[in-house]
Amino acid sequence: MEKINIRKERLSLIEYLNVLVKIQALYDVISDAAFERFKVRRQQTAKIGQNG
Repeated sequence: MEKINIRKERLSLIEYLNVLVKIQALYDVISDAAFERFKVRRQQTAKIGQNG
């Protein structure tokens, strides 16, 4: 019985870690998109500054 409980605890830990990995992946996607948008805005601002 104790082995079953240990396996359940391990499974819930694995499930928890899987959720954390998914959250990290989503964070990476969001941060990459934000950084790309920042670079575009920076280029646009630089072009405006050169024309001014």
